[in-house]
Amino acid sequence: MADPRNIVLILGNGFDLDLGLRTSYKDFWESDHCPKNYPAPLIAHLNERWSDDLEAVKWYDLENELLEYYNDNYMKPEWDDVLTDEEMDFLRNYSAYEYTCHHYDDKIDLINGLIEQGRIRIAHPMLQTLDIPYLEDYKLSIRDRDYIALQLIKKNLCKYLSELMKGEYNTNVSALSILRTVEEAHEKGHKVSIFTFNYTNLPYLDSELKNKAVYYVHGSCKDGNIIIGTKDEDMPDTDYTFLQKAFDKNFNPPPIVSELRNATDVIIFGHSLGENDSQYLKDFFVQQASPSHQPKKITILTYDDFSEVDIKFSLQNLTGTRLSALYAQNDVTIIKTATVLDNPLPLRDLINTYIGNVNRANALIPRKQ
Repeated sequence: MADPRNIVLILGNGFDLDLGLRTSYKDFWESDHCPKNYPAPLIAHLNERWSDDLEAVKWYDLENELLEYYNDNYMKPEWDDVLTDEEMDFLRNYSAYEYTCHHYDDKIDLINGLIEQGRIRIAHPMLQTLDIPYLEDYKLSIRDRDYIALQLIKKNLCKYLSELMKGEYNTNVSALSILRTVEEAHEKGHKVSIFTFNYTNLPYLDSELKNKAVYYVHGSCKDGNIIIGTKDEDMPDTDYTFLQKAFDKNFNPPPIVSELRNATDVIIFGHSLGENDSQYLKDFFVQQASPSHQPKKITILTYDDFSEVDIKFSLQNLTGTRLSALYAQNDVTIIKTATVLDNPLPLRDLINTYIGNVNRANALIPRKQ
């Protein structure tokens, strides 16, 4: 066998999408699990932010938007609430109104407005009783409701993803080919480390490799410790530091920085390489754009021509506008999974690099059905 390689595999949401899991931000936000009616200004902000183009939203857009929400509000004398003062007064003092208003006659317009917003439901039309979800939470401060909103997003996202993982996965795809490749590379004596930024379990992976070499950078649904948040940021209003990943009680990232530094080969599948994860990736790409470091084999699997352009923009930012130097000093390859069925050669060559068997490499690549 050739000298053993030190392979680092990094997985992003595009990996899950390739496996057929409906894990996009849009899928979750349109599901019954999403707390999009929770009475927090943060939720209202997110609902309004992409109301016309939810299809294009990525998970990193959500993380960026958490910071935008904070920046838009912390300098204001007071943060805008989700309802008017009169509506909030009614909801916060609902029990008093319930007993003093005869069938709510003097609040009928206000109640109808809240019904239209989905804040109130008619529980028993004949008895004229109302159902008010989250009634007690209207009594909380804006900050506390925003905090609960983020916790609900995390909790309900776990429920949503756990249901997805009970279904079937696509098996004739590049994502599974890469998993099987690193598994066989591990069996041949190469060192393998897998860092997933997803919250989902990895399917069809050898239990030994899964137990010893898989790291969940932001937690997993299985362990119930997922992290959603923005990058490290100076926040004058320290009550809102809960929006940052590093302030999450579960924040304990695995040794991805040191593993990247020591790797000979880096494979990135379906990760945007965006700003919110730059604390893990920036040092590596700056290092590899410098002539004083050993070259590495860097392979990036992304979906199509458009996402390839986005990846290159991200690499330009991560290297400090030294993208050309990164290419010149390393073996950099971008493989587009949307074209693998028509042009499997780049993926086959990558697989053959690690298992050293062309026939086996051919057997692992996706096939036209």
